[in-house]
Amino acid sequence: MTLAPVPMQTIVCVDDDLPLLRSLAQALRWWAWGGIACGIFGNKALGGLGGVSLGAQLIGTAMGVGWALLTGVAVYGIIKATMGLRMTQEEEYEGADLSIHRIGSTPDREVNW
Repeated sequence: MTLAPVPMQTIVCVDDDLPLLRSLAQALRWWAWGGIACGIFGNKALGGLGGVSLGAQLIGTAMGVGWALLTGVAVYGIIKATMGLRMTQEEEYEGADLSIHRIGSTPDREVNW
């Protein structure tokens, strides 16, 4: 189960051929659950060793999620402003193999660079 199924890509207008956005969202969800679960199950009343505060775990998890989102938006914003995140229409037509990596994916389209 993912944090957000396919419609999230439509909502945020992301063209993601590989389900990278969903994979990262799921990783973030499991990371956040791990932080919160330590506060819940570390309690002596639930068999834990104690010394763990649920409030502190919630605050730490919220700060970690906030930091990850903030820095992610900043880094991708800088990359988008300086280099761009998409290929040109001509490069998309030729494909990344030829236009970026300069290798042919099929023999009939091989180009001598």
